[in-house]
Amino acid sequence: MTEENNGNILRFVGGSETPEANFGRTQISGILEVAVAGLTPELRLPFLLHEVEGMKIRDIARDLSLNSITVKTRLFRARRQLRAALEERLQGGFGSIFPFDGARCAHMADTVVARLVSKGEL
Repeated sequence: MTEENNGNILRFVGGSETPEANFGRTQISGILEVAVAGLTPELRLPFLLHEVEGMKIRDIARDLSLNSITVKTRLFRARRQLRAALEERLQGGFGSIFPFDGARCAHMADTVVARLVSKGEL
């Protein structure tokens, strides 16, 4: 295991990651970087502070002198634009990558909820 300069990122050396998985991760990383860079600054900054830095909405609002509702709106718009950019870039959209929507997804969700209820966890 090696540690990056900032002490926050740990990498495991000698793992079982295949070259294909590593290549795929690199491709996705590049696509995400381009999509995030395409956001306007007023959307990109709150998005990065929240999603990358892990800041809470109220802290972002305070630091940027914005209303919390404005921060939430900007996060929503950033995510919507990122989704659209990713769907445009990925041929066939998310539906072709994750084809488990509709009845099958609803059935899986119902099954999970039923199990949680039967165990008294809900």
